[in-house]
Amino acid sequence: MLRNEETDRQRPSINDTLAAFHAPSQGTAARRQPLAAAEHSGWRALPLPMKAAAGLVVGTWTAARWSVQQWRATLPMYASGAVWGAAVLGHGEHVSPGLAVAGAAASALGGGWWVRTAAPPRRLLGGAVVLWAGTWTWLGVALADGPTERPLPALFAIGAVGTVGTFGWLEARRRALTPQGEEDDGVEVVQDEPAKAPPVVVDQDGNPVTGGDQHQVWEEFVSNPGGPLPGAELVEVTVTANGWSGVILLPRGRASLATAHAAADRIASAYDVPEVSVSIDSTSSGSSRRAQLSIFEHDPLATSQPWDGPGLLDPATGIAPIGTYQDLLPTRYRMWRPGSGPVHDLISGTTDSGKSSLVSMLLAYERHSQHMLSFVGDPQGGQSLPDWQDEVHWFADDPDEILGMMQAAVALMYDRSRRLATLEWYDQHGRVRRGVSAFDPVTLGMPIFSTTIEEAHKVLKINSEMVRATEEFGAMSRKCGGRLRVVTPVPTLDTMGHSTLLREMVASGNVIVFRTGGPSSGQAAFNGTLPVQPHLLKKEWPDGSSTAGLGFAHVPGARRGAFRTFQVEDPYHWASTGHLTEIQAEDELALGEMFGTWRERRADRRLGRVRVPVNVQLTKPPAAPPVLVPAGTVPGVPAGGEEAARAEAALITPKAGLRSSARADLLAALRTDVDRVWTNAELMEMTGLTNAKTVSSALTRLADDKLVIKHGTGQWQGVARSPEFAMA
Repeated sequence: MLRNEETDRQRPSINDTLAAFHAPSQGTAARRQPLAAAEHSGWRALPLPMKAAAGLVVGTWTAARWSVQQWRATLPMYASGAVWGAAVLGHGEHVSPGLAVAGAAASALGGGWWVRTAAPPRRLLGGAVVLWAGTWTWLGVALADGPTERPLPALFAIGAVGTVGTFGWLEARRRALTPQGEEDDGVEVVQDEPAKAPPVVVDQDGNPVTGGDQHQVWEEFVSNPGGPLPGAELVEVTVTANGWSGVILLPRGRASLATAHAAADRIASAYDVPEVSVSIDSTSSGSSRRAQLSIFEHDPLATSQPWDGPGLLDPATGIAPIGTYQDLLPTRYRMWRPGSGPVHDLISGTTDSGKSSLVSMLLAYERHSQHMLSFVGDPQGGQSLPDWQDEVHWFADDPDEILGMMQAAVALMYDRSRRLATLEWYDQHGRVRRGVSAFDPVTLGMPIFSTTIEEAHKVLKINSEMVRATEEFGAMSRKCGGRLRVVTPVPTLDTMGHSTLLREMVASGNVIVFRTGGPSSGQAAFNGTLPVQPHLLKKEWPDGSSTAGLGFAHVPGARRGAFRTFQVEDPYHWASTGHLTEIQAEDELALGEMFGTWRERRADRRLGRVRVPVNVQLTKPPAAPPVLVPAGTVPGVPAGGEEAARAEAALITPKAGLRSSARADLLAALRTDVDRVWTNAELMEMTGLTNAKTVSSALTRLADDKLVIKHGTGQWQGVARSPEFAMA
């Protein structure tokens, strides 16, 4: 027989009834009258067995739902039913009586719990207490015969049901007397927390700013349960000229500052900015659950900041700024720590990363300070630091000379240690003390001798004697005023001559890492103290300019973000001005004869080298400088000595055509009359030099080399020299 599809579509089924019951409620009436909805869908047309089955299902579901909603009233029934069920299953003579008593006890305890938690109105409280007390009395009478006897189980069943029923009636009455809105369906009401005030965003002047989505993005992508910092709050948001900043308040006990650092990349993704534009650092409070967040729209480090000169060094703290972080706060570098001593350096970075430029700035700080001596080793013959070849206390330009310089520094270290160990001084109580365990150049009046080794891997990898001398100096020199600066592309054990001690010594002070070629360099330099990746620093800015000077620093007040060194526009100006700190007689004696003759050795090594002016192609040696005076007219110089004087002057001028050639012209002019005292104006007229600062600097340097005698401000006299003696 063919089925009538139209009839099948109209025929009601049990599924229709259940679907109507389980359907989302469309209102209070629909929820309270499920049968009416079912009847509307064809309930009357169902056969009686199906009605009975549906009614049983709906009734069971309704009773179960009501018992869950009325859990306060039905909890004693649950306990009694469980115990009585076990009593029915028990067949032993001594089992059923004991379980029956336990069921009655559960009913009584459940009633007491209801009285305590349901907090019935005062008019019902008396009845509940009477019922609860009567239940315990009834239970006590039953227990008087002993649980091992066989009391009437029916009596206990009737008592338990009566107890539960009474408590149910009391609960219904309590709900009827409860004011509307305080409770819903027997479920404990949790009041909503008061609405939080909308977060405030202000500018740098404290004025409210509108239109930002900082908090919205934070709640949607960062602090949500699936975000990188679930439960973290963003507070104190301030809009700056180049982005905005705020404080991350991390959940107590569940996250720390390290957690915020690890989430920097995902925070950058949430705000759709490059990772380098996100900076997360500790706050001034030092709290481990507070982090300072800064997000920059444009990288401020793309524009280098000019250096204001070596006067920025603070003698009271031994700290000098060397650059700026992304938020334009200064990057502070420590020369020495008052009450402790000098601080070592480790500077690392690949080619064109800015190492030599930073070293030049640090040497300028040392030259223009009255508390520093500068010893420099450059195994590239001076090419790494060309402006400083004649402007430091000792410049060693080959591996053998660098080894001799380090050995002399070790000798000075031991000599100073002996002197400081027996030094007598008065403390703040007027007591005479002997011995100094810390070095303060300002208090002691003794300069720090700072030793810089450029391209250190070229001398440490091949010379074990150099490694031993450098280790000895680095480990013991701080207490007597010595500091070590190691500059190398990769700060691994291999480049440090396989010396763990040496690497630990320099890594304990100022650690500065510019762009590197691989991830191991940053890890080796910072030893995990600064979780950064210098190898990911970009080589060029979007406009194609170099990122030289961009790096990370573990220095006083170190921050996790990148920094960039100041731009020194004219390094030679700082190298050729000012005065080298005078070496004390005791220190000069301790350094030995090798220190007193280093300039002569450099002059000997430079003989025969082609001197090429700047921007002149190397096609043939340049012509000799013009002779300013006729031959044989130099008083005090024997025949042929005139050319020797010029040769002597040329030796201190390694590059003819540079500004330093002014010294040769001035020396030749002064030699024309060694008995006469010349003024700056007279010398400028005679030599044709027009820059007064250049003339003054050149004459000051000649006086330092004992080639000129200074009689006062702007007054100079030449010195006749033997043609065999050449001063570098």
